[in-house]
Amino acid sequence: MLDLALRQTFVLSMLGRQREIWEILQTHADQVERVVDPLLTSEYHFRFGLTCFYLGKYAEGKIAGERALSEGERSGNPDAIGKALHVLSLIAYETGRPQDGIGHANRAISLLEMTREPHWLGLVYHDLALNSVVAGELDGALEAARQEEAIGRSSGWPRIEALAGTVIAWALALRGDHELAVEAAQRSLGISRDPMVTSLVSGSMGLAYLEQGDAKMAVSILSDVVIQLRKNPVRSGEARCLAFLSEAQLLAGDLDLARETASRALEVSQSDGLTFGTGLALRSLGRIDIAQRSFGEAETRLSRALATFTQCGAAFETARTQADLAALFDCKLDSKTSREYLAAAVIGFRKAGAPKRAAEAHRLSSTGAS
Repeated sequence: MLDLALRQTFVLSMLGRQREIWEILQTHADQVERVVDPLLTSEYHFRFGLTCFYLGKYAEGKIAGERALSEGERSGNPDAIGKALHVLSLIAYETGRPQDGIGHANRAISLLEMTREPHWLGLVYHDLALNSVVAGELDGALEAARQEEAIGRSSGWPRIEALAGTVIAWALALRGDHELAVEAAQRSLGISRDPMVTSLVSGSMGLAYLEQGDAKMAVSILSDVVIQLRKNPVRSGEARCLAFLSEAQLLAGDLDLARETASRALEVSQSDGLTFGTGLALRSLGRIDIAQRSFGEAETRLSRALATFTQCGAAFETARTQADLAALFDCKLDSKTSREYLAAAVIGFRKAGAPKRAAEAHRLSSTGAS
């Protein structure tokens, strides 16, 4: 009975019907304790953990992922272990622990490469790419996402091939390779048949236009994206794109709307325990404060953003926030503190694999932030 129930949940997962899966898993929970096959119980806890992830129940999902890993290790089956690590890596990404997520994904890859099943291997490469881009390891994020893309292409699985474009475009945009980022997103959109994947890729394309300075295109794309992502119970994508949208609105000169959007991003992130999204929202609010010359509020928010990014080991976003603080102290005519923040930003950008950003910060530190 448990085996049949889990087969049913697999089919439902392909249709994105997570709430139905949750009900089935709850119905059969008492059977798990009566089953002695660790491979089957690992599968149950894996599916339970993955469903918790999709429903935003991260604490429960982590516990289930750890149970799945323990049972998978008891069975000695590499697929079971790899799938459990997939859950743990995803939850680490959502909760702002990217280095843990990278560790889980790398271990899963080493196991799943021994099997002939590309499905989970492609997904754990996506886990590695997501955690790496949050950690600010942009070269590693691009390498993992391109591996994911290649697996999707060679296995005839367009969803995973298109999904890779989310991180490829995101990482390229952060590095300052805006045109390449837009091209990567467009390629993925051309093959995507999944509305959620399309929204995530479009969010990265909106970021690319934002970084390019095209406020009109960024606002247009990101406004639609946040509406679509609002339908998804996994709200990290919505929170991230709300922060990007607020910055696009700031760039367009609509400060009141930008503040409203950034406040929404902060509300979503804090209510769901999204550490990375909280940092993005706080920094957006700090940038709006600078534009409105509210320097005291800007320093408070940017300092909180810096502490948040430092807490989750987000090297690139830490460096960007240090650059924002440098701009703030330049506005306050404190050139010494401004140069100190810029010098730290240069180091961070270099560490993250963003030479264009490092060169710009170095130029500003040599000539004065203004």
